[in-house]
Amino acid sequence: MYTWIDVDHYNSNYMLTNYDPTTTLKASTVTITVFPPVLSMENQLPYSWSYPASNVHIIDLSDYSLNLAKWWHNIAEDTDLGSTVYRIEPGALIRVPQDSPIDWQEHYGVKYGRQTSLWWFPWWHYWEYTGEGWIEVKV
Repeated sequence: MYTWIDVDHYNSNYMLTNYDPTTTLKASTVTITVFPPVLSMENQLPYSWSYPASNVHIIDLSDYSLNLAKWWHNIAEDTDLGSTVYRIEPGALIRVPQDSPIDWQEHYGVKYGRQTSLWWFPWWHYWEYTGEGWIEVKV
């Protein structure tokens, strides 16, 4: 599963200020924590939530210089997780100038794989993957 947030796709004044998770391997749960900028005493606490990550390798592909928060959730092929519903909930904090319209691009994509074998070598298995099915959303 691929997801990314292109913060400055529509407005070059937008800035990625924080995101989570970073690369994670063999965690049962991943906790997302994004810290808002300190503007007053009321908003100094971080926003935080969690989602399960057992059998999922999360690869952080984000880049602050590109204002891009990007993740690949690689689900272990040898588990049943890929045959059920799995929800990812990464997060990012975006700095938007006051009185600006709210618009950035989000991308959600999936790629599926299956193990197969050649009929003349039934003991030899390999993985076949589909192309990425995706949707992009202007938020």
